Amino acid sequence: MDEPVDESVTPSFAPATIDLVFEEAFEDLYLRAYGVAYQLLGRRSEAEDVAQETLARAFVRWRKVRGYAEAWVVRVAGNLAIDAWRDRQRVDTDAQTGGADDGAVGDTQDAGVADQFDRDRAEGGHHESTGDEGRDG
Repeated sequence: MDEPVDESVTPSFAPATIDLVFEEAFEDLYLRAYGVAYQLLGRRSEAEDVAQETLARAFVRWRKVRGYAEAWVVRVAGNLAIDAWRDRQRVDTDAQTGGADDGAVGDTQDAGVADQFDRDRAEGGHHESTGDEGRDG
């Protein structure tokens, strides 16, 4: 006779079945991750790296994300691609400045704002008072 099976302790998929389901979804998910990353980065090698990292993370979390795997992969690939783009911008900025990086995150943005402020002032643009106007230096 068959013994009753307690459904609460039986996984919904056996581990081998989970691997098989992931393998079946892998190609489509990889192509989605690669496509998102390539659109954001424009570089094949970086897009491949992002797609690989995304699918590795998906495999680790497969039981949780399998129901919405495509959306999860698109989101994670997008986030990883943005991170890679930011890293590239940091490296490019360091190369242009001779590698002088003091670790401050907002320096590039602050410099861009300051440059725009200087251009606007030179063109006669009006800005909020900083309290320094009218002082002799």
